[in-house]
Amino acid sequence: MNIFKIFKSFLLGFFIGTLCTKLSLWIHTFHEEFFWALLAQIVGGGIIAICSFWFLSKYSTLLSKPKLTLVVKQLSTYSNIIEFKKNGARYEAEFDLGILNTGNKSLVEKQGFWHFYIVGGVFNYEHAGALDFVDENHMRNIIGFPILPQNTLDLNLHLKITFTEDLKDTIKIYGFLSTEYGTFPKDARMNNLGLVEFQNMQNLGISYL
Repeated sequence: MNIFKIFKSFLLGFFIGTLCTKLSLWIHTFHEEFFWALLAQIVGGGIIAICSFWFLSKYSTLLSKPKLTLVVKQLSTYSNIIEFKKNGARYEAEFDLGILNTGNKSLVEKQGFWHFYIVGGVFNYEHAGALDFVDENHMRNIIGFPILPQNTLDLNLHLKITFTEDLKDTIKIYGFLSTEYGTFPKDARMNNLGLVEFQNMQNLGISYL
């Protein structure tokens, strides 16, 4: 009986020892594979990060560009909406014209032109500032100073527009910019007649006080 217990204990110990040995080898193998897999991921991720950093540092200037819109300044505040006030039987507005750059690259001076249009009826306007082209509803000039990212350039052009009350719903104001980086808005391109259609320009809003 004692021999049987001893033999039983021996078999149980042998089984448990073999099981523990196999489990230990499996855990060691798993940890070793996990270690190499983790190391491979770290090395691979490092290589990708270094390559990405090199690519971005080398070509980021090619991917960056200015993003330009025309704005107006009234009461020292820039906006894309022009406020008209009623004065008797007429509406009038005075404002300074500017360009806002919300992109990640500067626009160098003399790399483009701004265009400003007033359409929809007979109106009067006065301007103080240099223009290289002006007719009854179109003003244009070269962008003479750089526009830094996240900054606004004052174009040194002061405008006063007046029109009769009956034109309140017909007067529209548009604009676009033609630069080395394309046109802003991007659809403001010349058609086959050499004209830029108003529907493709920036529509500056009008509010009435």
